[in-house]
Amino acid sequence: MDIALLAPSPVPLTIGGAENLWWGLLDHLNRRTPHTADLIKLPTPERSFWEIVDSYQRWSALDASGYDLVISGKYPSWIVVAVPSAFEPSADL
Repeated sequence: MDIALLAPSPVPLTIGGAENLWWGLLDHLNRRTPHTADLIKLPTPERSFWEIVDSYQRWSALDASGYDLVISGKYPSWIVVAVPSAFEPSADL
C-alpha cells in the first residue's frame, strides 16, 4: 500500500515534537511494514488569519490521488481531497 503522510511545515521551520512524530512514523512504515510511505510537507505560516487561509488554499490544491491511504495530522493538511479515509464515520454516530 502506498501511504502519504501530510504534515504542515512551520514557518519559520522549527524542529520539535510534531516533526519527530512524522519522521518516526515514516521510518516505521517504511522499515517495519510492507507498505511504502512518503512524507509530504508544505510551508504553512500561521502569523495571520490570511496566511492560514492561503495555507488552506495551497493544501486543497494538492493531489494525493496516487496514494492508497492518506494520513494527515494537523490543519490545514486535513483539507486535501484524496482517497477514502481509513476512518469512515458510521451513520449511527
